[in-house]
Amino acid sequence: MAAVRLGCAERDRINARSILEGIPASAEIGQSLHDSPENQVVVERDGGVVGYVTVRWWEERDGTWVHLHRGHLLPGHRGRGVGSAMLDWAEGRIRSLVGEQDCAHSRVRRERHGRGA
Repeated sequence: MAAVRLGCAERDRINARSILEGIPASAEIGQSLHDSPENQVVVERDGGVVGYVTVRWWEERDGTWVHLHRGHLLPGHRGRGVGSAMLDWAEGRIRSLVGEQDCAHSRVRRERHGRGA
């Protein structure tokens, strides 16, 4: 996962020291590996990881549920529908979670950052 983030860093102009976008520390990678498999997809090609997407959620103090999906795909694998499939999966997973968590009454806001995935 760190190799994918490193591989995306230059093309996506990621600041490796950024708290929000930086390269994950080994603790974060370890946590991701222990996340529920139903909340992440790892994309492999020729025996190597070329991308991944994860879904996380939490409830804010005011009762608002926040659902976050983050995906990264190596630049050489973009433009072939893989990133779109990753996004479709993440949005579908979030729709399922919204139904399970009884938070469908909350407002939904979609943001895309268009990093070429």
